[in-house]
Amino acid sequence: MPVSDGRKLPNSGKGTTLLGRRYYKRVAPLVFAVFSAVTGATLSLADQSHAADAPKLVVTIKPLHGLVAAVTKGVTEPVLLLDGPQSPHSFALKPSQAAQLNSADFIFFADETLELPIVRVGQSLPKTVSLVPLIEAPGLEILAMRQGAAFDAHDHGGHGHGRHGHDDHKDEAAHGHDKKDDHGHKGHDHGHDHSASTKHGADRDPHFWLDPQSARWVVAYVADKLSERFPEHRDVFEKNAAAVDGDLVRLEKALGEVLSDVKARPFLVFHDAFQYFENRFGLQGVGAISVNPEVLPGAKRLSELRARVAKSGVVCVFAEPQFQSRVIDTVIEGSSARKAVIDPLGANVPPGPEHYSGLMTQIADVFKQCLGKSS
Repeated sequence: MPVSDGRKLPNSGKGTTLLGRRYYKRVAPLVFAVFSAVTGATLSLADQSHAADAPKLVVTIKPLHGLVAAVTKGVTEPVLLLDGPQSPHSFALKPSQAAQLNSADFIFFADETLELPIVRVGQSLPKTVSLVPLIEAPGLEILAMRQGAAFDAHDHGGHGHGRHGHDDHKDEAAHGHDKKDDHGHKGHDHGHDHSASTKHGADRDPHFWLDPQSARWVVAYVADKLSERFPEHRDVFEKNAAAVDGDLVRLEKALGEVLSDVKARPFLVFHDAFQYFENRFGLQGVGAISVNPEVLPGAKRLSELRARVAKSGVVCVFAEPQFQSRVIDTVIEGSSARKAVIDPLGANVPPGPEHYSGLMTQIADVFKQCLGKSS
């Protein structure tokens, strides 16, 4: 502070000098302004640094978002790209969504055949953005797409599908995966199978999340991917993944009990999205109304489906909220088959870490209700 010359101002406070008064009136506000600006900038940078530490994640569809959110709980909340009844097969990005994709560290999606718009956008994203198709998770048993209006007898009720194995998972024990038979896969041989039954690209069924055991591999894969890039959060990711793995084991057991008495009841689906669910729980799907959910079936296919309903004694035909169609009424006309709406994405189930269990429980309940003898 400047040295006072001893002159006091009229009506000034005790001990206040002329130079001191001028200091507080002129200099102090400037010092305070500079101090505030510097402090504010420092705090802002600290906030930005803290925010930058949290992984920026985007997940396309609710079921996968729920699994990723469960792994990242306590670290970050992933952004859900499609929150509603939109079809992942064909959606248009909003400017705000495009901005989220551009600033993401990871974009998790199911498969390029399911979310083609993401693959197209991915070509123009910064190199810092990692696109991760979760169908590539090591350990997943990938089923081949079924063809035709009717499914052959060997296409359901067991693991007789063409499968595409992946490389061995690193440190399976850390995620609760017993190498011997914890997933029910003999020997856990996840090497790449290039036999005639192996399916790639458009030939593989991308709806793998509808099998709780597939979900376990996805959780382990996500935890590994995030731990590699954000090792400071590894302990949380691995702890969360282990907890979710145990929850999925219990969920599979509970769903099996719910569906135990409807396994022999044949049904049709709107499009073939439930093969993994059928396969895991031994259900009897006998056909799909549409191969491509964006394209309605022609007269020949409808005729085949009506014959299938009559021949197989179809109990229920399932529509989907994303693709509801009056064509179902045509298929079941004149038969005793019922109809119900079932959603592989869980549009009406709240997003978040609990979404997956809510979705799978809802699906099992709809199957149980429509296929049950008392329906």
